[in-house]
Amino acid sequence: MATVDLITKSDLIAFQNKIMEQLKALIQPEKEFITEPELIDLFGFNKSTLAKMRMNGEIPYYKFGGKLYYKINEVNRLIANNQVG
Repeated sequence: MATVDLITKSDLIAFQNKIMEQLKALIQPEKEFITEPELIDLFGFNKSTLAKMRMNGEIPYYKFGGKLYYKINEVNRLIANNQVG
């Protein structure tokens, strides 16, 4: 017998919010740098994992005005170089 999945209003709102965030990222002009919170949101990195990667010299970063910044192309290269399979 087939199962029926119900979608709640909160499920739809969460989906809408996620789509809107992705659209905003696409519409924004290409940025060279992103902040740590943006990196966490876009790629799902954990803040403590980023700290370890910085301490180990695995991910290049820049500090200005007390904020940490990452070059998007360097993050993409890091991810691509760690491809599995």
